[in-house]
Amino acid sequence: MARSTAQIRPLGESTSARSRGKQSYSEAFKADAVAKAKAAQSVAQVAKTLGISRNTLSTWMKDDAPAPKSLLEAVQSGDEMASLIALRDLYAKQISDGLSGRDLPPTARLLRETMREIAELEQRQREEAADAESAPDEDLDPDDL
Repeated sequence: MARSTAQIRPLGESTSARSRGKQSYSEAFKADAVAKAKAAQSVAQVAKTLGISRNTLSTWMKDDAPAPKSLLEAVQSGDEMASLIALRDLYAKQISDGLSGRDLPPTARLLRETMREIAELEQRQREEAADAESAPDEDLDPDDL
């Protein structure tokens, strides 16, 4: 018969993060990690450098993200990404709240199109950031100022 390695503990006794082998991190460490990840090209590389999992760092980044704007606020701000995200959230909520059989296909199509636009915008932003990093710094001539 195989032996179980599970430990028995009294009912009601909780296991702490430390006893389960989970590492706890200070808020300052988390904030620093999130800032480094936002500035870097690769979340995975930042996580590896800091000795934490990519999933942990991604969770911290989601927790640090600002609250989503309403569609009206996003459109008024002129922020294209915020507008698309608010629109995506609106379509997703409409679908989850239950639409009639007639309204579901067009709303699902709009949701897919919005998600595609978000992905395209994110790709453009990544490419622009990479181009900006790879562009050589121009020497400034004090006479030009």
